[in-house]
Amino acid sequence: MQVYYDPSKHWLPQRTPQTDYERQNIMSEERAAAGAVKPPSARDGWIHAVPLVAVPPGMDLSKVVNEWLVAPKT
Repeated sequence: MQVYYDPSKHWLPQRTPQTDYERQNIMSEERAAAGAVKPPSARDGWIHAVPLVAVPPGMDLSKVVNEWLVAPKT
């Protein structure tokens, strides 16, 4: 399998924090993991997942990543 994983470029917003614990702990851990720079796909106030894309050998991984993880321009 070919694998793509780049937390410096892609975060997928999952949900907003539901408790004070999530707001204080998960959000601060997420910010620390990102360092000083959040990827363009990050949304303020949301808990995110970092995508891991795996495709079979021979499949165009860059095309899959662009189709799945890059928002269309409107």
